[in-house]
Amino acid sequence: MLKPVVLHHLNLAPKQQLRQRGWRYFILVLTIQFFFIVWAAYMQAV
Repeated sequence: MLKPVVLHHLNLAPKQQLRQRGWRYFILVLTIQFFFIVWAAYMQAV
């Protein structure tokens, strides 16, 4: 649900800020998804 909003903001940002913010959002989303998957697997195991 947040993807369209993030992409909209990234498209409005200059190229340099797009790279910095883009990588920050990208890494942040991957980290959250990674921990969520690990947490879900842990809850299923327990």
